[in-house]
Amino acid sequence: MMNKNKEIKEAGEREERKSLKRKLSEAFSEWAQSSTSHGLPNIFRSGNNYFLKLMWTVCLLASAAYCAFSVYNSVLNYYEYNVITQLSDYTESPIEFPVVTYCNSNPFTTEYGLNYSKSFLASQNITNLLNSTILKSYFNYSDIQEMVNLYISKTIVMRAAKQLNDTEKRKMGYSLDFSLIMCAINNQPCDANSFVWYYDTAYGNCYQFNTDKAPVNTYRTLKTGKINGLMLMLMSGTLPDTYVLGIESGIQLFIHNKSTAPTSVDSVALRPGSLTYVALKKVFTQKQPRPYNDCENDLTVNKYENIFYKKTFEEAANVYKYEQRNCIDLCTQYYLIRVCGCADANYPSIDNAPFCNTLQSIVCLYFNLVTFYSLSEYSKCYDYCPLECATQSFDTKISSSSFPHDSMAGLMTSNVRVQERFRSLNISLSQANMEKFIAGTYVYFDDNKYRLITESPAQSIEDLMSNVGGILGLYIGVSFLSFVELFELFFQMIFISFRHHHQSQSSNRKSVVAPN
Repeated sequence: MMNKNKEIKEAGEREERKSLKRKLSEAFSEWAQSSTSHGLPNIFRSGNNYFLKLMWTVCLLASAAYCAFSVYNSVLNYYEYNVITQLSDYTESPIEFPVVTYCNSNPFTTEYGLNYSKSFLASQNITNLLNSTILKSYFNYSDIQEMVNLYISKTIVMRAAKQLNDTEKRKMGYSLDFSLIMCAINNQPCDANSFVWYYDTAYGNCYQFNTDKAPVNTYRTLKTGKINGLMLMLMSGTLPDTYVLGIESGIQLFIHNKSTAPTSVDSVALRPGSLTYVALKKVFTQKQPRPYNDCENDLTVNKYENIFYKKTFEEAANVYKYEQRNCIDLCTQYYLIRVCGCADANYPSIDNAPFCNTLQSIVCLYFNLVTFYSLSEYSKCYDYCPLECATQSFDTKISSSSFPHDSMAGLMTSNVRVQERFRSLNISLSQANMEKFIAGTYVYFDDNKYRLITESPAQSIEDLMSNVGGILGLYIGVSFLSFVELFELFFQMIFISFRHHHQSQSSNRKSVVAPN
């Protein structure tokens, strides 16, 4: 009797499961036939026609597979964070003129500077410069040994001169009054009041035109072309003996805006005996920040806590803006101080560390700097020093011609300022000597337009959703509402299962209390 009741109970449970399965199947079939997606309703509407069922199933699976592949590629493209770059030219009138900094390629152009360099090198036991056995013991480059000796010797002396007071530094090279023969801006004369002195570790005495520190510093130009730009005629040669610390002659010209340090841009080399034309175009660049580029907007002093980042703002001292390259220099300096015990005068010092000014310390800097660039520690500097997204620069087109030509040379020989300079150098005033000592340049805007380079995301999140929606609709006919139908099916299945379970429990309770 007990076995029979058990069999009856098990049969009842099987029937209940079949009933639940049938209800769920009917619900799914009804949902599939009324679905707004393509393919799936046709499979269920095919009835007993197995050929049609197979055909629609294969087509649906193939479409779904290619749809998944296309959606994957679309999402992948979005996370590549590509950008669209747009170049636009806008008219600016008047045009604000940039800062123009010029430096003599040889920092030791005076007798005082020559004597200082010889005396300091002698203190380091470097007397026979071109064939120095001491330098060769450190830097053995047989084919270019003399050039290396000149470069290292100049480096040593410049780092020592960095620690002199400003009065002594000024004596090393040509003064502003001596180096500036002629100046004109907007076809009007300009003078020393438009320039300020600036000392550079690589070039010594430099002079900046149109900087905020100069008495006259608000130059703008209404017209374009070389006549309306800046014209400079400069003394660029050196005393006959000063070649011993230089491998080049001429002028280094830096063109930059007022918020950028001169050494943050590449220089234009002005050759003696030539007139160099530098045509400018102002360029503003605004990149997209992370994750589109490895740069950031709105960089402020408290945004990062590391010492290199904060020190960069301190060095700028509200004169120059933050630039990654300056921060990298500080990071490099920190490493050099740690391994050599002194600082490289090419970079700002940290924690009042003394600058290296002996041959042994300069050698330490040289070799460890080469090593540092190959270390992972150098890569970490870029983690400490974020790249700025917004930059301003000047595109340049450079050309040159010989200067002075015969007739111009004749006029210059009667120029009092030219006569004074050659007389002070005890050099005859001839066209040949002018070509060795004088360099000229025109710096001007080629047109009155500036270029704005902006970036925009190649694909926004809205674009991604549209692409995915278009792919789903094209291949399997699915829309946003189709996903709502899935939720409807899900809740309907739960409801059917819950109701079936409730009815089953009620039926079991009735069977327990029923009379025999």
